Amino acid sequence: MSSLYYEEVEIEDMTYSSSDNVYTYPCPCGDNFVITLEELWDGEDVAPCPSCTLVIKVIYEEEDLEPLEDSDNDDENYDENYDENYDENETEPTPLPLQTTSNKSDDNADVVETKTRPTQNSANDKNYTGTGADAIIVMSAITITLLSVSYLLLRRRKK
Repeated sequence: MSSLYYEEVEIEDMTYSSSDNVYTYPCPCGDNFVITLEELWDGEDVAPCPSCTLVIKVIYEEEDLEPLEDSDNDDENYDENYDENYDENETEPTPLPLQTTSNKSDDNADVVETKTRPTQNSANDKNYTGTGADAIIVMSAITITLLSVSYLLLRRRKK
């Protein structure tokens, strides 16, 4: 198993690519360490090499960084795509009836009650895409569950 190589590199020694918004620095394996401008603005200072296990620590001040471009264009593209995919003739899904039967002591017949399902998007709706917040909540719940199980297993092992 190879060990982790850690070197501190000044951001002035790195190469900036404005087309990709990434800083690169040569790695001994022949590839480049890579860190994005967004990661640097978020406070991340570790740049991994995509080809090996080596990483470097980037030394920088925020005033040394290139300005981070606004993502207004993404919002405009999203609105355009939404308008293109919108169909005015598309109708709301028709609620499906649920039927329940109950037997009466009367010999005549069964009484049938009909209820309708809600039309709101649900996890079973094939058109429901969810949101990023939904995904974060699910992943958080999974993480908490895994951590709880790991903790319990470690406690058992110590006994």
